[in-house]
Amino acid sequence: STSKAKGHYSRLKQESVAQWNKNFKDEEDQKPEGPSLDEPCACVPSMTYKQRIIGFGICFGLGSLLYGMAIFFIIREEVVNFAVFATLGNVLGLCSTLFLCGPLSQLKRMVRPHRLVALFVLLSSFAITIAVAVTQEGRKGLILTIIFLVFQFLASLWYSLSFIPYARTAVKTVLLACCPVCPNDMLDD
Repeated sequence: STSKAKGHYSRLKQESVAQWNKNFKDEEDQKPEGPSLDEPCACVPSMTYKQRIIGFGICFGLGSLLYGMAIFFIIREEVVNFAVFATLGNVLGLCSTLFLCGPLSQLKRMVRPHRLVALFVLLSSFAITIAVAVTQEGRKGLILTIIFLVFQFLASLWYSLSFIPYARTAVKTVLLACCPVCPNDMLDD
């Protein structure tokens, strides 16, 4: 019985590795892109490595602070302020990456073909969240705004994962493993 379980485990492991390797093949975002943090940036050549990390930290910290402040507005049921602060927090978090590799380099990376759909969905989610908060009133507006902020967070996460080699493929593999009834192409970009 123990040898049977080991054989079954070994076969599952081989199948998983084969599926993992198949998923990673031909993925465009598997190679690190652009200059490293140690290289000078053409747009901000005077910033040192330390200054860029500090700039990233401050920008990301302010974004997190705005996102956190949005919670106070949800308690007071100020839907528009809630949506604006949360969205601005997400935008600042996104902009914080401009310090790491420079604005021009980051903008070029943002519009790469394997990232365009995620970028479009992310930018659309910013606009839709604010539009829903402004146009819908009461509890309905609050609930819809929260739904779109969750969507905004997921879009931001998916977009961010496109910068980490193999990250989106790993997430797809895990999601497909957790949801065996889902078609294999369900999460394709």
